[in-house]
Amino acid sequence: MFKSTTTYTVSKLAYLDTIFTNGLPVNAFINKGRCGIGGTSLEIKDKSRSTLIIVPNIGIIKNKLNATDLKDRPDYGVWGERSDSQILEYLNDRRLGVKIMCTPESIKRVFKAADHIGRLQEIFTQWLLLLDESHTFISEAYRENILLPFNYFWEFTNKTIISATPYFFSDERFNQLDYHEINFDEPLDTITLVNSASVEGALKHILETAHEDDCSYHIFYNSVTAIRDIILKSNIKGCTIHCARSTENMEKLGELTKYFTDEPASPYNKINFYTSKYFEGWDLPKQRAIMVLVTDVFKPHTKVGIGSKGKQAIGRLRGISPQKIYHVTNHESHSKMILLSEYKQMFTRSAQSLIENNNRYLNEGHAKKFLDNKGLYKLADIDEQTGLASINLMKVDQQINESAANEIYRNISFIKRDWEQSFFKTVVATSDYKIDTKTKLKRASSMDKFREDYEHLKAYKGDSVGTFYMGKNIEDYIRSRNPLVVDAYNLLDEAFITGSKFNVKKIETAVILKSNELSKTKLKQLAKKVFKRDEFYANSDIRRKLDKLYVKLNIINPKTGEVAKSKPIHLEQLGFRIEARKGKNEAGEWEHGYTITSYDLGLKIVG
Repeated sequence: MFKSTTTYTVSKLAYLDTIFTNGLPVNAFINKGRCGIGGTSLEIKDKSRSTLIIVPNIGIIKNKLNATDLKDRPDYGVWGERSDSQILEYLNDRRLGVKIMCTPESIKRVFKAADHIGRLQEIFTQWLLLLDESHTFISEAYRENILLPFNYFWEFTNKTIISATPYFFSDERFNQLDYHEINFDEPLDTITLVNSASVEGALKHILETAHEDDCSYHIFYNSVTAIRDIILKSNIKGCTIHCARSTENMEKLGELTKYFTDEPASPYNKINFYTSKYFEGWDLPKQRAIMVLVTDVFKPHTKVGIGSKGKQAIGRLRGISPQKIYHVTNHESHSKMILLSEYKQMFTRSAQSLIENNNRYLNEGHAKKFLDNKGLYKLADIDEQTGLASINLMKVDQQINESAANEIYRNISFIKRDWEQSFFKTVVATSDYKIDTKTKLKRASSMDKFREDYEHLKAYKGDSVGTFYMGKNIEDYIRSRNPLVVDAYNLLDEAFITGSKFNVKKIETAVILKSNELSKTKLKQLAKKVFKRDEFYANSDIRRKLDKLYVKLNIINPKTGEVAKSKPIHLEQLGFRIEARKGKNEAGEWEHGYTITSYDLGLKIVG
């Protein structure tokens, strides 16, 4: 695959400066094996060359700029808040060994400034471009411009990629690099994989027993809504919540915004929550800590890859091993999973098909209506002038990675295997703890639960790229625990559901009425087979026959939520013209009833 391959087996306590004694190799792809092994620091300290270091987030830059050891600090940091004049000032520093640390989204501004002062070609030919935490270019596909560095990567004479949790890109140009892999002579640590009957129940138990020790708890759970819910359901007093500062997140937290903190920093609370923004890129100072990763198959955004985000999250602690590491999760109980290689084939074929259809459509002289296809943008680049599409293998890798990361949650054994392949000894435990479903809080959150399940189902059903591989399974799971969500998705307009503000009672009533409406044609057809023209039917016989049809077609009374009870007069609602009279019922007894005189094509909904 690569130009050359070199492997190193070292102590789990080793740092990269003892492995790469002459500095990080150039034109290399480095799998450094564990977090906090000193890769970035090694490059910052190397004054034999100038380096542009690309890191995934601002927090990493700020932490490095304020490092205790001055030798660990880069010379400059560039992110959105830096002005063009500041960037020009940084680039006018012509010393050898200058280190500029930059976010992916800001790299274009660096090169624009370099071009302005005539240093662009010098940087391309004499500087090193280091892509740090390189897996994030693939795992954080939601960031619109995260792939910008790859527009310039191949312009550099000297370039290196490094990560403790690398993704191996599909673009064959990476085969030009030398591969360096760090392995360890013993497991990095032991993780307890908690196979949970209820993820919330298991996490609630951990939180409510946290007071029994003197450790700080660090909970990595990629859902603001889920964090809010577990705090409200648990008997904990105070915590911190680290997530992106946004209006949406603050609205979700509500009164819990008092626990929100922008950046992880000492002193840490007893209990600390983190969404994926803080799964990597910061250091937790030496302390007695318990690290907890939480994933839930019913909350798709929480299903992070073990070999990428999961390993990064529990690797935040520095200078000491955690007291305990937990991964609280559930799984889908499937015996097979789709392999990464299969996903690569599927998504590549999907990309080629979408691009071919788009370009053929445009070349035939049609307008750019095909560009409304969201799947096309996830897999290809679009020419702004012509609308013609071309495959972007980095975008394809983003989709492959998301799908493949989800696959491990098909079975607990797959999750265990991923941890073991990430150099962790893994012990599987079972949790039967559950949340009390009879509490007032649970009833109060029914609208939130409906909204959450509905959004998950909509995401899976509506994703033109991903539907074929996960949509059906998630739909089955949601139907098993919340069938109203699936019925509402299939029967009601999204505008009505959102307009009702996810009022479960209103939605349930609307589903019943819509279902009854869709059943009316079948009901009429069956009724015409049961009730014959010019024949008399006693009231008791009419009720008995209609009741059987209502049960068969599941005609529901929206007021009671149960199968509707029939009345003889319902024959008129079903399109029959009837005449009241008295006659014998099927038991031979005299009784009031009706004679069918004719049929009416009109039909009313049975209520």
